[in-house]
Parts: sequence; structure tokens; C-alpha cells
Amino acid sequence: MFGGGGHLGVRLSRLLQRCIQVKSLAEGKQIHAHIIISENEWDIFLANQLLALYARCECMQDAQHLFDRMPTRNVFSWNNMIAGYSKCGNIDDARWMFERMPERDLVSWNSIIGGYAEDGNGKEALRLYRQMTGEEEAGRIAFASVLGICDNVEEGRQLHSHVITTGYECNAFVGSALVDMYAKGGTLESARRVFNTVIGKENGGDEVLWNGMMGRYVNQGQEEAAFKLFLQMQQMEAVHPNHFTMSTLLKACAALQALEYGKQLHGFITRCGFNANAFLANALVDMYAKCRSVEDARQVFDEMPHRNVVSWNAMVAAYSRCGSVVNARDVFDKMPQQEVVSWNSIIAGHVQSGQDGTALDLFSQMQRLGVKPDRITFASVLGVCGNLVSSQQGQQVHAQVVKIGYESNVFVGSSLIDMYAQCRFITDARQVFDRLDKHDAVLWNAMITGYEYNHCGVEALKMFCQMQRAAMRLDHFTFTSILSACANLSDLEQGNQDMPRMDVSKRP
Repeated sequence: MFGGGGHLGVRLSRLLQRCIQVKSLAEGKQIHAHIIISENEWDIFLANQLLALYARCECMQDAQHLFDRMPTRNVFSWNNMIAGYSKCGNIDDARWMFERMPERDLVSWNSIIGGYAEDGNGKEALRLYRQMTGEEEAGRIAFASVLGICDNVEEGRQLHSHVITTGYECNAFVGSALVDMYAKGGTLESARRVFNTVIGKENGGDEVLWNGMMGRYVNQGQEEAAFKLFLQMQQMEAVHPNHFTMSTLLKACAALQALEYGKQLHGFITRCGFNANAFLANALVDMYAKCRSVEDARQVFDEMPHRNVVSWNAMVAAYSRCGSVVNARDVFDKMPQQEVVSWNSIIAGHVQSGQDGTALDLFSQMQRLGVKPDRITFASVLGVCGNLVSSQQGQQVHAQVVKIGYESNVFVGSSLIDMYAQCRFITDARQVFDRLDKHDAVLWNAMITGYEYNHCGVEALKMFCQMQRAAMRLDHFTFTSILSACANLSDLEQGNQDMPRMDVSKRP
């Protein structure tokens, strides 16, 4: 195995393996130098380990230099290069290597398909997957990669059929990818059927599968189903709740404002020894804050042995959410590091408390300190400009939005529409709407509400009809705004004509 290196080669291999595991590039380079001195550089096993180290540490220049000088290469050498370039986001270089491989194995296909999936090029990942199945039997890594980027349920069902024919349906890893694919496509029933199949045949599945199913329930507003699944999980012998499980359930408690159940989970976390986990401690602070129990949130915060910026942000947000801006500002001022999320929380807290002037002062201070605003910042500040009916300030903020590149963002766009509508600049609001490439229900509702606020009932009704023709989903905000527009006596006759044509079947 080791070209004449004997025991030295074995020792060097073990040292390199440790460097790969802990991603120790500096130590690995020292070992590389020792390999050269000991004339073991072209031992293909050691060379492939060095390639793996450089790829894992995203040091592809060194990897390429070594690869180019190797007198002999095997499939492992090529796979290390493909995986490394894919990990670094250099998918073109990864593809160049892939196309020049003398022979490919399943790992080669998994790496290039996974690389395209990570790069967001789902179409090419799927094309390669189909090409692979003509040459090689797909493995669990390939299935998971392709399912992860599949955004079409019908195409996903075809992949599911292929999973079944190759015998991977009961694999927990592939099962988790199937659950995610169906849940993202809005078919939770299909996701649950896959879940039940896997846990029935794979000794209960694994924690990733259970946590994924619970997480999808919570994300789609079915928190009670997530709690029931947790109770079922506790009856299984092969799987056990972990900190990801707890985090998901704490999110569910926050959504339902289920304080008592949240406290029970807190007790369970303590009994399981998870309370030292910073990730969970932050989730607890967030849960208590959203349940309006800021004293409990502060107690968790104070008992944390180590706090990170997320911990501080959670506590600022907790006080802000509860209207205690004095305490929020006290925590904010004591933060070792203030990032954009911190500023967003303290600005939002002052806005919610009606302290619009202070919120604008904080926005100015934030920029003076060189912190770049994001879409959340702009939404809050534009709301302040609307509240103050300050069109001049709003136009200045709009200019900053354009300069930074957020004008096409739907979230910021709806805030701009609201601001201009509140300032009675409804023509400017419509211009913002028209300039946006994509329109969701929030934007349509903002424009209809803006017309209604400015007593432009006919325009609101026209916008409503256009919204229906665009096959947009109507919600209670839409109906509230359009009914208010029709309530205007000057538009009552038009309202009586248009209201019977409302497609109420589009109500949620």
C-alpha cells in the first residue's frame, strides 16, 4: 500500500487522517513537507489523503498543484478534486474534472450532482441524475441530492418510484429527503406516508427523519401534529429526542404562545442535560419572549454560561416585543458586538412603542457606525416615515433602498407602497408596484389598501379585479380592504356591481 515507506507511511497516514478530521491545514502542510523529505510524496494513498485534506480545507490551489504533479491517479484522486471544487462553489472546475475522468463511480456522480444542487442549478442536477441512471445504479446520496432540489411534486413522485424500484424507500437518509420534498410541495399527507413507511421497516428510522417531519409540521402551522409526533417518538427505543427536536418544539410553543407546555419542555431539557447548549438556550429565550414571559426569558439569559451574539439579540428582541424599550436599550448598549440584527431589534422596539423619532435617530446612528441596513431595517424605517407622514424622509430612504439594491425585494416594495400611500403620494406607490417584477398577495393587498386609504375606491376595485385575473390567492386582508373601498358612498354603485363577481372560493 505504501510505496516503500513501511511503518513511516502508516504513521504519516494516521496523522493525515487526524488533520482531515479536524481540518488542520497548517499541521497537514507540515506533514506534506515531511512526506516529500521521506520520498513518500508519490505514494498514491498518501497523495490522495493530501488531496482530501486540501479539498476539505477548501485550499484548491494546493490540491490542484499536487494533482497535476501526481504520476499516477485513480478514481479517488479525481473524486477528491470534484468534491473539493464543488464544496468551494467552483462548479465549472468540478465539471471540468468530472468530464475528464477515465472512469467514474457512484461517488463521482454523487459529488457532481450534489455540487449542482448546492449551486442552485436543479435543472442540471436532474439532467445528470438521469444520465447517471443510464450508466450506474443511483445511491442514497444521489437520491437525497436530487430530491433536495426538486421543486415539482409530479417530478418528485417519479423520483420516488425510482427510489422504490432500487430498494431505498426504507432508508432513513433517503426517507428524510422524500419527506422534505413532499412537504415543500405542500403535500404533508404524502410526506407522512413516507415517514410511516420508513419507521415501520427501518427500526423506527433515525432522529433526522423524526425531526424533519416535526419541523415540517411546525413550518406549515400544524404545531399540534408536531407535539403528537413527539409523544410517539418518546415511545420508540431506537430514536431519542435531541437538541434539534427541542428547538423545533420550542418554536411550536412560541407560535401557539403555549407558555405552560414551553415550561414543561424547559424542564425536560434540563433533565436531559441539554440546558448547557447555547442553541437551545437562545431558543428558550425566544420562546419565553413570544409567550410574553420576559422574566423567564431574562432568567435563562442570565444563567447562560456563554452568550453569543444570537443570545444578546434574542434578549433585545424579547424586551422590544414586550414594549420594555428601556430594558431593551440597556441590553443593547451592553452588547459586546452589535450587528444588523441587533439594530433591527432595537429600532423595531422603539417603533412598536410609538417612539418613531428615536427609531430614526437609531437608524442614522447605525449608518454612521458603518452597519449596512437590510430589508428588515428598511421595512421598519419606512413604516416610521409613513407614521410621521414624512414623504421627504421616506424619499431619502427610498433612494438608499435603490442604492443598496433592495428595490426589487417584495418585502421592501410593500413597505415602500405603504409609506407612499400613508403620505398621500398614491401615484408614487403605484410606480413602485409597477416597477416590481414579481407580485405576491402582500403587494396586491398593499396597493389595494393604499387606494382605499386615499379614497380611490374605483382604482381599488380595478386592482382587485386585476388581482383575480392574475389568479392570486385572496385573504381576509384583501376582502377587508375592498369592502372598505366599497363602503365609500361615491363607489357604492360600482361596489354593488363588482362584489357579486368575487371568487370567494379563493378564500383561505
